[in-house]
Amino acid sequence: MGIIQFLMAWRDLLLNFLNEIKKMFSIKSLRELFEDGMNNISNHLNIFRGRLSNLPQTNIELALYHYNHSNLKDAVFRFKMLKRFYKDYQYSDYYLGRCYLELNNIEKAKIHLSAYIASDNKDFLESAEYCYRIVLRDTKSIKQVPDIIAERIYDQISKVYNDVFFRSEENYCTLIISSLNKYFAEINSPYGNKALDLCVATGKISDAIKSHKISSTIDGLSISQNMIDIASSLRVDNIPVFNSLKKASLRDILALQQSEKYKLVVADNLMTFTSDLNAIISLISSSLDESGVGVIVFRNSKNSGDVFFDYMYEEFTYDVAYVEKCVNDMGMKTYMNQNFKFPNGDIFSVMLLIK
Repeated sequence: MGIIQFLMAWRDLLLNFLNEIKKMFSIKSLRELFEDGMNNISNHLNIFRGRLSNLPQTNIELALYHYNHSNLKDAVFRFKMLKRFYKDYQYSDYYLGRCYLELNNIEKAKIHLSAYIASDNKDFLESAEYCYRIVLRDTKSIKQVPDIIAERIYDQISKVYNDVFFRSEENYCTLIISSLNKYFAEINSPYGNKALDLCVATGKISDAIKSHKISSTIDGLSISQNMIDIASSLRVDNIPVFNSLKKASLRDILALQQSEKYKLVVADNLMTFTSDLNAIISLISSSLDESGVGVIVFRNSKNSGDVFFDYMYEEFTYDVAYVEKCVNDMGMKTYMNQNFKFPNGDIFSVMLLIK
């Protein structure tokens, strides 16, 4: 190629490039850019107008969002706005009382909880009275954690759930598995026993039970959808740990009329939320077949008395001798009873119950 042809080729390339640049900055392109920008601004303004037109609902949603995510100071700010500017929202005092209780601001919790209890609205009365008893340190009158509070506690635990939390459960899982292996070997039923897991939390015990082939079918109930999401993700050999996993309130679990019988019933966390030990033992007994075994796990009480409600953790703790007596009084026997220590120093008991 000669020099002239070479220069002409470069000229054509340059002209094409300049034409493209011109197109990019043409009046039409600028107009389109402007119109797109105005449309975006208009859309955002419409959203903003919609929120302004329903400002109370927007604040309710934001307040509940912060409450459910334990952003308590932000929740307090929003519920205060609702209490001051939107009198039709009847739950502000309840939520403010609960937030202040969790923030350990006892005086403010007392003010708002008493205001809600005195109001005409009764939707959260059970929970408000429960919280008020904690404020007054009247814990002896607390017999059960209300359903919405128990669910909230589970939801809060699920948000801080991680590998460290998961590993802290391994010690008592190992203890449970070794004891179950021993029992099922004695009755010549080492594998494939159908199991029911009541009040599922992370699902760690059931995961260990299925991993060791003690059970091939496991049904579960949980008071928290967040915990269900965690437990549903568990797999053994790429098969879900739970064959069924349903949400149920604590009250519904305790009132369960179980027609189907199981060889194994796990009640890991039920004793945390209720002092009605007889109801728990009765539920386990009625759910087991004649050679079945039940598992209970509970925190040992550091205080005098049969049952003690720890208001800091919002859970019941038990005297071991009292639990054994209740088991015997309900017509069951203790097959195994061993203690283990959590990393924070708390002592827990694992009991296996048989008919």
